[in-house]
Formats: sequence, structure tokens, C-alpha cells
Amino acid sequence: MKKTALILLWCCMLFLFVSASTAETADEVVAIVNDEVITFRELEQTFAPQKERLSRIYTGDELEKKLAEARRRSLEVLIENQLILEKAKKLDVPIGDMELSEKMQSVRDKFPSEKVFKERLQEEGLSLKQLEQRYKERMMIERLVQAAVNARVSVTHTDIFDYYQKHKDTMTKKDAEYTIRHIVVKVAENRTRQEARAVCEDILASCVAGVSFEEMAMEYSDGANKENGGLVRNLKAGSLKKELSDVLATLNPGEVSGVIDTDLGCHLIQLVEVTRPEPAEFKDVEPVIQRMLYKQRYEKRYREWIDELKKDAYIEIKREL
Repeated sequence: MKKTALILLWCCMLFLFVSASTAETADEVVAIVNDEVITFRELEQTFAPQKERLSRIYTGDELEKKLAEARRRSLEVLIENQLILEKAKKLDVPIGDMELSEKMQSVRDKFPSEKVFKERLQEEGLSLKQLEQRYKERMMIERLVQAAVNARVSVTHTDIFDYYQKHKDTMTKKDAEYTIRHIVVKVAENRTRQEARAVCEDILASCVAGVSFEEMAMEYSDGANKENGGLVRNLKAGSLKKELSDVLATLNPGEVSGVIDTDLGCHLIQLVEVTRPEPAEFKDVEPVIQRMLYKQRYEKRYREWIDELKKDAYIEIKREL
């Protein structure tokens, strides 16, 4: 009986210890921004959507690397938002009661019922007043960014046309299309890369001596198009491995490449025909250029503004991520 009681007591103590440790971790301060703190809980809440997205794309060491980068960026965003919020409060950026009420109603409308909405608040450990305050602060941040950054960024028609004139050679209606003959000698258990390269070099020597590339492909290639002499039609450069597309762009019709190495093996390419892309007209690319220039200028202005805010701020990272 005593033994059972001791076990139960030990389990209770362990539960309390784990609960306390979890709470301590959640409330751990990861950064200080002037007189405000950012907790581990806030960081994880901000980081959660990125964590979910990255976990669907990456695995293993690459996933861990991406998660670490995203967590550091999430902390940077929290720091920046705190600086902007403090500035907004100093400037007394106005958010009207009606405006906030409409925002809260739009949040409620995303839930099937008021009951479900309140249950979700309870799960998050938030009161309605706390949620309203969060949205009010978010709206203040957005309004100040609009005034300090968006309103100071502009892209004129002249800006767009000047960019087009300088870069129109790289702007096309569609990619170039190629017809090629392709030979690949794969690296395998019974063939080293050196042996694969030697085979390709012998093939290249035969082609230089007058043997047709088509015949060489039918005899030696490990590719799927071996039977028709390695012929591939309507090929876009973007569909090839970069090592192959880079070489293909340098060839004239009839020319054969040197030996090209990829992770698959060793390759030879003969360019049969190429259809060069037509330059895109200004009206077709104007919206694309406008968005690109605006994004570049917005990011530049935003970073300059944030750097100004940081100059007068006390920022301390309490935990390395």
C-alpha cells in the first residue's frame, strides 16, 4: 500500500514538474524590445503556419535547416511589429470604434456560430477584449505602414517603359523551342563516371570523323529516345537540367556539344533546329514590370524605415534560435 502511494505521489510530482516546465518554456522571454517582451509562446504562434507548410515540403536535415531559418525570421517579424506598434501608439494612430467593430464581425463570420467562436477563444486562452486589442494593434500597424511606406512608394509609366527598354531582350512571349538529338550514357553499378565519360568522348570523336549523331544515339544511348536516334522535338530549355540548357543555348543548328556531366551520367547534345522566341510587346509585360518595380521599391523603403526605428530602440535577443 505504501509502495502504491509513493508511486502515485511520484507521478503527481512528475506531472506538476512537466506542466511547470512547459509553462516556463511557453512564457520564456526570447527577446526584449524597449519595455516590451516577446515570449516563446508568441514566437511559436507566429511560426506555426510556416512550420506546417515547410513540414509538408522538406524532410530530415533540410527540414531542420529551413525551420531554423523560418523561426529566426518569425522572431524578426515580431520585433519589427513591436517597433511599429510602439511608433503607432506614440503617433496616436486612430482606429475608430465602428471600424474595429466591423473587423471583429468579419472575424466572427468565419465561424459557423457564436458558440463555436467563443469555444475557440477559450481554447486559445483569450477573452473577447484581448482579441479586440490584438486586432486593434494589428490595424494600427497596418495603417502606419501604409502611411510611412506604401504612400511613399510610386512607380510611374516612365519608370516601367525605361525598364522595358533596358531589358526587352530578356522578355519574350514564350520560351525558345528546340529540336535536338540527345545521347546519355548513364552512370550505373557496372559503369563508373570515368567509363561513361570515356564512352561519350569516343562517340564525339566518331561524330567529328563523319559518323552521324543519329547512328551513335541508336547504338550507344541509354535514353528513352534511343530507337529514333535520340530525337526530341518541341523542347523548352526550362524543361532540361540547367547543365544541359546552359550548353544548348550556345549551340547553332547542326553543332554537337562537348561531354556534359549531370547526376544521371554523361551527355551529348546535337542541336537540330531552334525556334527563337518573339520579344514581348510593352503592353503585355507592363503590369508585370509595374508589380516587380513596386515590390522592389516597397521592400527597400520598408527596410530603410525599420532600420530608422531600430536606431533608437533597445533590442536584446535572450535566446539563440
